[in-house]
Amino acid sequence: MNPELVFIDPPKRKATPFTTSEVVAEFAGVQHHAVQQMCVRYQADLEEFGIFAFEMRKLDGRGRPEVVYHLNEGQAVLILAYLRNTPQVREFKKRLVKEFQRMKAELTRREVNRAKALPARRTLTDAVRDCLPDTPHKSRWYKIYTDLAYRAAVGMGAAGIRKARGAPKDANAADYLTADELSAVERVSGQIAVLIEAGMTYGEIRDVLAHPGGRE
Repeated sequence: MNPELVFIDPPKRKATPFTTSEVVAEFAGVQHHAVQQMCVRYQADLEEFGIFAFEMRKLDGRGRPEVVYHLNEGQAVLILAYLRNTPQVREFKKRLVKEFQRMKAELTRREVNRAKALPARRTLTDAVRDCLPDTPHKSRWYKIYTDLAYRAAVGMGAAGIRKARGAPKDANAADYLTADELSAVERVSGQIAVLIEAGMTYGEIRDVLAHPGGRE
């Protein structure tokens, strides 16, 4: 399994990819303390490429907390440029740039699939608005069916997605889905809209989606 070199936090589609001073130290073959000192010494340089971010982390949950710096692509490349240009540093620099490119491509795919999903979600909104009986709680059915789409496509509802991805309770769960998950939600939402228009009840639609062939 390839080690994770680049992260997004929070894990949502508009986040900025970053690596850490720990990752740089490990894969460049230098002490973490040395990378930490460089981050402090060249803070002004790093801030030219974005916010100078860090977190306090306890090693193995024990001892005094240690500062771990978060470095965006420009900051990480700059720190590597300041290190001695050994074969290990050069190889890591190539791997890191490729991983940043891969992560940015994934975030772009999420944006594209999020945009593609909007017509399907409007279709679901229209189906709820036009095909369900008028009741005092009719507006709640859109959330109920959207949650059903999440569970059918991703395996958990909106609350479960937010909890699993470390999102705030009031966050939009769709912002924390991967590109493939967004595509799946789009597909299921469209199917739910068709089934609503066909006159099926919530229970019947839920059973259709639970069937192994229900999302084909």
